Amino acid sequence: MARDDAEAAIRKVLLRERRLLRAGDLGGLHGLLDEKSRCLSRAAEIRDRETLRGLRALADRNQALLHAAAQGLRAATSRLAELRQGLGALSTYGADGGRKGLPKPESKLEHRA
Repeated sequence: MARDDAEAAIRKVLLRERRLLRAGDLGGLHGLLDEKSRCLSRAAEIRDRETLRGLRALADRNQALLHAAAQGLRAATSRLAELRQGLGALSTYGADGGRKGLPKPESKLEHRA
């Protein structure tokens, strides 16, 4: 019975984590850390390999979402830093789909006597 409880608890927390990731609820993810840690510590109670594989697949799927979310946050942070510095405020997209900043105009300061 304890194994079934452990499996259900782990599955429940992993599915909840997935919902939070898909909703972009980072605060909810933070609140889930303690519960996730408690549930995953019970994984040793589960002996069935197929059950463990299924739980591992859920965890791997969530890991991919976490990685994508982290990449998105890094990209947004980088773009905000560019905008604060006034760099790349005006940009275009090339044929490859990548963003390209427009060249800065050359300064034509003339010194006259």
